[in-house]
Amino acid sequence: MYKYEKHIIAKEAQKSGFIRDTLEKVYRLVDTLEYINRIVKHPMAMWKMMNRAR
Repeated sequence: MYKYEKHIIAKEAQKSGFIRDTLEKVYRLVDTLEYINRIVKHPMAMWKMMNRAR
């Protein structure tokens, strides 16, 4: 996962008109969802998850 710098997010928020903290939460959420999506798409991860359910 990425390390976000507040001054960069503050500049981006000011450009787009969003609140900095809210924009940072959205960036972190997207990052987390992309990470989960990569895990789910990996065939071995899916196989392990299916075996645990049994």
